[in-house]
Order: sequence, then structure tokens, then C-alpha cells
Amino acid sequence: MINNRFQTQTDIDLALCDSTISENSISVDNDFVNNAASTNDRVVGVAITGASIFTGTSELQYDALYPKAYGDLREPEAMKLDICLGSSEIDRTYHYYTYSPCIHDSALAADDSKLCTAITACRSNKLNFMITGYSASSIGPGAAIVGIAKDGHIIVGPYKAPGKLWQPCDVDACNGAFFEDKDAGEGGIYMYAMTMFHPYTIGCWGPANRPNIKASCST
Repeated sequence: MINNRFQTQTDIDLALCDSTISENSISVDNDFVNNAASTNDRVVGVAITGASIFTGTSELQYDALYPKAYGDLREPEAMKLDICLGSSEIDRTYHYYTYSPCIHDSALAADDSKLCTAITACRSNKLNFMITGYSASSIGPGAAIVGIAKDGHIIVGPYKAPGKLWQPCDVDACNGAFFEDKDAGEGGIYMYAMTMFHPYTIGCWGPANRPNIKASCST
């Protein structure tokens, strides 16, 4: 069942270029959200580290990793991220905007007091740094679970399968996809993916369609 259907550039920008995702847009068939602890519309899930997960659009309404000018927003500003690619700069709640390299790298997580800008590899290429310490082959076949979304769906890591990162054509507009599951019946089970492209985490409450339209707020 499609929960969100997007057809135009405006549809996509309203959904993916906003730092909040209202619980009101979760499917009416979903009972999980009625017991959700957070009332913060910026929180879209919780990682297995215990950190909150935000969407990949920052509180300033820009791409959290690679901000660009668009529409009426002409002064892009990057967020101050630590080496886990987390922040509490504005919201005061520590959170990730993307998959965090600290989710599967305990050594890196132990040194999370450093800022991304202090580490050459992080400063020069946040996307490559994102998967530092992540070995798809060591974690196991298929996509590894990294968290749970506010609407109850599982969130999986940046690899669709060992050695294969998620691609834009693999996910819907909300960054979700259906996985085959013998217990889920026809169509499989819906999950969200942490990807190497905006919105990085959850862009909207899925399932959604897959329009060939890119959000204006991201490169």
C-alpha cells in the first residue's frame, strides 16, 4: 500500500527539504506510532547505539552533509558534526543525519569527542568516511539492521548486499524498499535504508512511489 505518492518537483521538495516529518503523515493503518516516545517531528528513528536519527535535511533546511542554495534559501550552512557524523548543535538532542560510522566501529565511537573537521578523512569526504569500519562481509549477508523508525519499520545500513551499496533506483522517495520475507506474504516486508545519498535516512513515511525527481536541496 502506497502511503505517499509524489508527482512534481514541489511535492518532492516539500517532503524531502523539510527537517521535520509530521507523525500525522504516517499511514493510518500503523498502530506503532501511538506508543512512540518522541513527540519531536525531527526524530525519525533510533539507532542501535541509542542515538536519535533525524532526516538528512538539517534544522537549517539544507542538506546536512553538503548544503546548497535553492529556492529562497540562498546562504547554505553546514552543520558541525563530530566523527560519528552526529550533532546536537541546534536541537540539543544528540542525533545522526546519516548512517554513522560509529554504529559498527566501537573504536571510533570511543573517540567521538573529536569534530569531523579535525579528521582529514572526514573533512575531505564525509560519504566515504560514513562507511569507515563498516564491513558488509563481516556483518553478514544482506542488509544489516542499524535502527528502528518511529513508524515501526526496521532501518538497515548502507549496504544492500555484501559489497553493494544502495542506489537511488533501489529505494522509493522515502528511502524505503520491500524485502522478501516468507513470513510477510506477497510483497515482502518494508524497511528504510541508510544511503550514501540524500535524504540519507528517512525522507518521509513510506511506502512511497519512486519518481525520477531529485530534491532541490541536495547536490
